[in-house]
Amino acid sequence: MATSSMTGGEGKLAIYDTASGRVELEQAPVAGKKAVTSLIWGPDGNIWGMALGALFIYDPERREVIYSDDMFPTADYAHSNPRLTVGTDGNVYGTIFTGYVADHTYTSKMFKIDAASKSLSILLESNAEKLAQDNFGNLYFKYGSELMKYSDPNLVVQIDKVQLKAAESLQLHPGDEVYYSYEVFLEKGRTTKELSGADIEYWSSRPDKAEIDPKGKIIAKHPGQAELSIRITLNGVTVESNKIKVKITGPF
Repeated sequence: MATSSMTGGEGKLAIYDTASGRVELEQAPVAGKKAVTSLIWGPDGNIWGMALGALFIYDPERREVIYSDDMFPTADYAHSNPRLTVGTDGNVYGTIFTGYVADHTYTSKMFKIDAASKSLSILLESNAEKLAQDNFGNLYFKYGSELMKYSDPNLVVQIDKVQLKAAESLQLHPGDEVYYSYEVFLEKGRTTKELSGADIEYWSSRPDKAEIDPKGKIIAKHPGQAELSIRITLNGVTVESNKIKVKITGPF
């Protein structure tokens, strides 16, 4: 966790033991910075953070700062500033309030830090505040009173597969209902439950024998056999789930 000091001290990084309820370690990751305002798990498995405008990387195993660079030396303290997130490309993206340029007029930036070289690129020279990322790799930030979306084709991932969660084969009687669920996998190992705008087809090879419905049920109708699956189309990409074989016997 991180702390700040508004009375001239230094912001500190603290290690808190949740079992004992005790603070094991406190240290200032960057000397002279009055606040540590952002911490994330970085792309290299270490903790990446910012003390005002200074980036630092903390190795939790060695319990020491292994890298620091005051990238935005004029950045002043503001609540929840800056914001960092790891993009789908493994680089770090952020927004930061860099200070006032006149009364009631401030400036902030959206930026990218290369995970390997630590080089800084400014993506937006404007009033970019806050930062969030959806499962597909789109970035969102606040611009005044408006929510803005930053979508880079090199960051955005597509659906990759859908896994139907139920027994691979079922033996049912007419009228039986079995619940199922499914999980949607994206490229680069991501998953999502957000399927706004998707076309979802609930497919049965013999809908007169059995069907799979949008409400999470497999429904047996008449004696016979059927294969069931789900097909999802989103952003021009179509994936089909594994098939479930259903055998209906009876009536009983």
